[in-house]
Amino acid sequence: MANKINESKLERETDQWTGTWTVIASDPPVGKKILHAMHAFVSGLTGQRLPYTAINRHVLNLWLLCGEIVRYVQNNQELKSLSSYELILRFVDAEGGPHCSQLATQQQQRSFDATCKKLFQHLTMPPKKD
Repeated sequence: MANKINESKLERETDQWTGTWTVIASDPPVGKKILHAMHAFVSGLTGQRLPYTAINRHVLNLWLLCGEIVRYVQNNQELKSLSSYELILRFVDAEGGPHCSQLATQQQQRSFDATCKKLFQHLTMPPKKD
């Protein structure tokens, strides 16, 4: 039997991510802003009935993406003024995401890009009409 994702546990864990990216005092608010925009995406992943391993992979890639965005904001303070969605969309598009300094192989970068593409689609798709 496949492992099930506990959505509330996942949300609690992602809320703790900001501490892992903190280098300077302004990092946690930036990280929290990004995470707020990603919660609906993560919730959507769990609702798609994807295999546990696929969700885990996407969540790890989101952690990496958030860390990269926080790092870029450290070097470019003007990015802080953007909304969470604008900030994320500066780094992800239909092609993928930024080069991730934490990844060692092209296969890992492709996986990261796949998550970024999926996030981009989520953020830019029009709301469903019932």
